[in-house]
Amino acid sequence: AAYNGFGAWALVVQYLSNSIVDTIVLNIAGHIRIKPCFDIECANHIFKFGSKVLGSSLVYTIDSQIRSMAIGKVFGPGKLAYYDQGNRYPALIVTSINAAMQKVLLPTFSRKQDDIENLKEALRKSVSFSLFCLAPVLLGFFSVSDVFVRIFLTEKWLKAVPYLQIFCLYYLTRPFESSCHQALLAIGEVGLCLKQCSLSMEQDYYLHYWLFLFLGMALPLFPDDFFCYFSGLTKMQAKKFAAIIIVGKPWCILAYSLAFAAI
Repeated sequence: AAYNGFGAWALVVQYLSNSIVDTIVLNIAGHIRIKPCFDIECANHIFKFGSKVLGSSLVYTIDSQIRSMAIGKVFGPGKLAYYDQGNRYPALIVTSINAAMQKVLLPTFSRKQDDIENLKEALRKSVSFSLFCLAPVLLGFFSVSDVFVRIFLTEKWLKAVPYLQIFCLYYLTRPFESSCHQALLAIGEVGLCLKQCSLSMEQDYYLHYWLFLFLGMALPLFPDDFFCYFSGLTKMQAKKFAAIIIVGKPWCILAYSLAFAAI
């Protein structure tokens, strides 16, 4: 398909042909014989289940893409390149380990879906084992990130080292999220999975805005009036907003005072 000029549609053809070949091979080699038929009730049930799974995946994808677009728009393509390089390798490690774990976790949790206490115990063990596998790799990668960038990416990418180290620590929380997601899928609570993804995305952006607001208050030349107005449109508590102003604003005043004193 790619050779004949189908472009991006070649990926769709490749995925569909791979699924068809896998189905045919499993039908021949396995004990189950698949017959062509269609049941509207089954299709409706699968669609309701699958649409929410697709929705949670879309939330993750949109979250990552919006973050990259915002960084590129506000800080420029140079900072975005360092951000992407810092994210790429920790994400590759976590994705590889998670993909292997998820293939085992969902069938295991599904067999225990009628016994919630047993399922909780299996969930605790899965989180512990995931952290046991993931934490040494990410923390080790954190410690050698500078050497890794110098050897494999050359010194022109040294500014990506702080991003790489931050993402190594950030992805340490992924086993909790991934294991809980698989447990919710196993008991059929797909709606909770979608809510979990949405709340995670909302809290993520709330934390980013909290940090951005603090920097806006602490650094000079930031539009303070706009931040105060916009914060009133968010769900930020008045106590937290006041704390940010009290802690951050004196640094801005100090910077102005030193600047005018130097003049």
